[in-house]
Amino acid sequence: MSNVFDAAWVIARRDFVATVWSRTFLLFLLAPIIAVGFGVIISTMTEQADIQARQPNVGVLMEPDSAAAVRAANARLAHAVGAFDVPELKLIDPEDDGARQAERLLADSDSNIAVILTGTLARPTLTGPEKATQSVERVMALIIEDARRSAAMQSAGIRELPVAIRTVTTEKSGGSVNMVRHGLARIGQGIIFVLTLLLAGMLLSNLVEEKSNKVIEVLAAAVPLDAVFLGKLIAMLGVSVVGVIIWGGIAGVALLWIQDWISVPVTPAVGWPAYCLLLLLYFAANYMLLGSVFLGIGGQASNVREVQTLSMPITFAQVMIFALASAVVGNNGGTMTMIAAIFPLSSPMAMIAIAAQSGTIWWHLVALVWQFVWVALIIRVSARLFRLTVLKSASPEGFFAIFQRKRRDTPLP
Repeated sequence: MSNVFDAAWVIARRDFVATVWSRTFLLFLLAPIIAVGFGVIISTMTEQADIQARQPNVGVLMEPDSAAAVRAANARLAHAVGAFDVPELKLIDPEDDGARQAERLLADSDSNIAVILTGTLARPTLTGPEKATQSVERVMALIIEDARRSAAMQSAGIRELPVAIRTVTTEKSGGSVNMVRHGLARIGQGIIFVLTLLLAGMLLSNLVEEKSNKVIEVLAAAVPLDAVFLGKLIAMLGVSVVGVIIWGGIAGVALLWIQDWISVPVTPAVGWPAYCLLLLLYFAANYMLLGSVFLGIGGQASNVREVQTLSMPITFAQVMIFALASAVVGNNGGTMTMIAAIFPLSSPMAMIAIAAQSGTIWWHLVALVWQFVWVALIIRVSARLFRLTVLKSASPEGFFAIFQRKRRDTPLP
């Protein structure tokens, strides 16, 4: 067993140095940073367009006083619930023939008006396509009701005063704690999923490249094949950790600029130190679980084209596993939680969600042991399958006897 780990360490060191000291590694580090930067710029540029596209524009063809009351009510509602949830109003001077004017505005694509509001506050009318009118009917009813009330109070000489609500601030509440911890659970799962999706895909083409230049045959002749798979997995995990540390440092510097905007008054159930440590351990476990599967799949592929063909179904499978793990958030000890925690490929993401919501520590010790047992098992199966189908140096009976260690390989001197 020590020979296997010694050989795995030699291969891991070889692959790690070869990857980190290459020019392409710099591009690998810069690619996510550039992507995030462009994402922020694009989201900022398209925010106003998203607000306008969220709700259809409503043209208001009413008398000036009524139109002003509707606009004021719309502004009050937008201030209360957000601009995304209320339509944008366009006040239009009414003409003599209001029906013809409304028909002309709806037919004009340049006006960008989906619904026309006509009539009076007492008898308003919405004109437009069925789906468009249904989408704004309820919110327009609230706006007109508020406009009526405001107009009635003004006509009665009553000054409309804003509601003064007295608030008593507490440090936290059960509902707020659960809400924040659910958010932390989602964030932890998202970090593990995105980083694994971004980094583990490199392992798919790793063995294909070395199969094409006959390096894998040389390694398999010199060391146990299990050590080859384990070494490559450890090397790529080390490369990923380097990338995560660099990206995390950049993210930490960015947080210093926006720390006044971010406030998390609630800690995870296990506490921040344990949660951060578990996040790192579960990322490593998740990477090694999926990476060992990817090594097995990449070992069976004969060329890069087959790897590219397999990339889409593998990505879909990862999304399904993430969906299974996401069911844990808010599901306190249910059947779905047990399934997600026991199934090895979803267990790391399920357990990081449990860490945010439950303070029990021993569950995580058992889960980590369970996950790394499956890493060893998958590596063992992948190595035997690779030897049987690619190297043609194992009998079919030898593949099924995956727990029987046979000294067929020559250890490192």
